[in-house]
Amino acid sequence: MPVTLRLAFRNLFEHKAKSLIIGILLALGSMVLVVGNAFIDASKEGIRSSFTDNYTGDIFVSGISADGDVSLFGVMSPGGFASTPIIPEYEKVLAMISSSSPSIRAAGMATGYAIVMRGEDSGIEELQNDATEGSEAEARERAMSRFLFLFGIDPSDYWDVFDSTNMVQGTRLQPGQTGLIISDTQLKKLSEWLKRDIRIGDSLTLQGFSSGGFRLREVPIVGSYAPKGEGATPEQLAYIDIDTLRVMTGMTVGSDENIELSEAQTAMLSVQDTDALFGDEML
Repeated sequence: MPVTLRLAFRNLFEHKAKSLIIGILLALGSMVLVVGNAFIDASKEGIRSSFTDNYTGDIFVSGISADGDVSLFGVMSPGGFASTPIIPEYEKVLAMISSSSPSIRAAGMATGYAIVMRGEDSGIEELQNDATEGSEAEARERAMSRFLFLFGIDPSDYWDVFDSTNMVQGTRLQPGQTGLIISDTQLKKLSEWLKRDIRIGDSLTLQGFSSGGFRLREVPIVGSYAPKGEGATPEQLAYIDIDTLRVMTGMTVGSDENIELSEAQTAMLSVQDTDALFGDEML
């Protein structure tokens, strides 16, 4: 062993330039390997903490679906939107999780999608009309300014579990309140698209998507937010009360709502001559 070591060191000193070059290359390779692994590990931890802090928590509980894999935004099947899996006896499951340990904080949430409406056409038709105006990049920008990822939340417990947003205008949703919170950036883009200044208290007409079809709801804006961390949430993410989202996505068959109709909408009910309802233009 001593002879081998002497030969090795003698060879290094005999070829100093080559030894220096090889040593630098080995050192650089080792540094790149260590720094690269550290960067990948840090990225994985950042993505994990971003999802757990902003979206899912440490444990994500959902219903079972036979149509496909369950994700944060429900189930996507090859044929389009699949029915969202429902948790049986949801209230009992949430109460059991919340009471299992004093250190556990739990919140209920449902997710969905919606398009902001401005006319009598369907949201799909409006998107198609927008796609024919201007360049492809402008059409894509207009479409994304109208598309919303909806988080249906229960304000009584959601804000205690997730605190990833700063309110810019208005207030957070309160228990029992019907309303919508959208990002401040999205609020400005919608104002440009609707060609009017949208303020807190104004209502937006949303067309929800579900496996059962499309449903329209007019929802007041109660606030706008900015994410606490850059890139923590997409600007299309909006918070809505969970009861409204359940109706929009077909989770609720019936709902107790006070529907107010205008005089023009109820004028047909007070007509005296019922034959006048069926004129020649109807044939």
